[in-house]
Amino acid sequence: MPTDLKSKTSKSADIISTLCSIYGSADLFVNEYRSLIAEKLLTTSNYDISLEMRSMELLKVGFGEDLSQCQIMLQDVIDSKRTHTNIMNKVKQEFPFDISTVIISHVFWPNLRNEEVTVYKPLQDYLTGEYLAAYSELKRSRTLEWKFNLGFVELDLEFEGRTLSFTVSPVQATIILCFENTEKCHADTISNTVVYP
Repeated sequence: MPTDLKSKTSKSADIISTLCSIYGSADLFVNEYRSLIAEKLLTTSNYDISLEMRSMELLKVGFGEDLSQCQIMLQDVIDSKRTHTNIMNKVKQEFPFDISTVIISHVFWPNLRNEEVTVYKPLQDYLTGEYLAAYSELKRSRTLEWKFNLGFVELDLEFEGRTLSFTVSPVQATIILCFENTEKCHADTISNTVVYP
């Protein structure tokens, strides 16, 4: 074996053994990595997971099949892009904002918090109505369970002639949208718009 290859292999083994010693075992590391990658994948815009794919390939050298659930999570994002594109080609009326969805195989993902929230009503109605109908037509034996508390929203807000960009949670975006047509909004209006546990 060439010296360079031996050096890279031993460095890789050292890094993996260091990670395992930090977390206590390979299983604990893989579970933590699974949680971290889930969070990252749910906040990735434009389905760009090239960095996560590279990291996975490097980690597979040391952890092999232990990362199979993480590989399925990455595949879910790749499949989501294709499915979303097909759905958007099927829907009769597009939503006025750009949207993207990640459709996950819940068995392989870590437990995701599921808080019953009501978000921006036109969006929620669109996703549970037209979008879901197109999905059901495309994937006849499957259904979707929406987790409106997860993900992110990119907003451009105008303040005194300046436009600022923000990335916020869906609940925060819904609260901000209460001020879409007014400068003041009563707490009752907000609490009626955003139903949050």
